[in-house]
Amino acid sequence: MDDYFDNRFRKRFIVRFIVGMVLISLASYLLFFAIIPKEAASRYVSLIYYLHDTHENLVAILLVVGLFEAVLALLFTLLLVLLISHKVGGPMYKLRQNIEQMTKGNLGLADISFRDRDQVQTLAARFNAMLGIWRDQMKELKDSYCMVEAKMNLLEKSCLQDQSADKALMIARMRHDLEKMQNALGRFTV
Repeated sequence: MDDYFDNRFRKRFIVRFIVGMVLISLASYLLFFAIIPKEAASRYVSLIYYLHDTHENLVAILLVVGLFEAVLALLFTLLLVLLISHKVGGPMYKLRQNIEQMTKGNLGLADISFRDRDQVQTLAARFNAMLGIWRDQMKELKDSYCMVEAKMNLLEKSCLQDQSADKALMIARMRHDLEKMQNALGRFTV
C-alpha cells in the first residue's frame, strides 16, 4: 500500500495544515485582546490574578485542561489531515504513476479504479476513456502497418522478378520507411 501514497506530499500537507491551525489560533487570541474593550480586558486579567491568588490549584487545573484540549485538537487535526491526504493525495499519486508508464509507451495498463468515495473518480473515468481511445488507435496503426508490410512483401516479390535498379532502390527506401514505422510502433505496448 506504500506505492499508493506520495509520502512527501502527505508530510508537507500535514505540516502546512498544522502550521495554519497554529497561526489561526494565535490570530484568534490576538483578535480577542484587540476586540475586547480595555476595561473588560483589565477585568479579565485581574480575574486571572484573583483566581491565581485565591485558588492556585485552579490555575494548574486550567493549564492541564487547556493542554489536554490542545493535544486533542492536535490529534483530531492530524487525523483529519491524514484522511484528506489519503482521499486526494493517494489517487493523484496513483494517476501520476500511470501517466509515467504511458510516457514510456505502456498503453497496456489496467484501467484506474479508485475507492467508492474518492473525489477523483470522474478524473479516473476520463483517464480510462482516453487510454482506451489511445489503445484503439495504436491497435489500428499496428494493423495498418501489418497490411502495408504484407503489400510491400508482395510488391517486393513481383519486383524481384523484374530486376530493375530503380524499382529495387524504391523498394529499399520503402523497406527502410517500414522499419522506421515498426521501430516507432514497437515502443508502445497495447
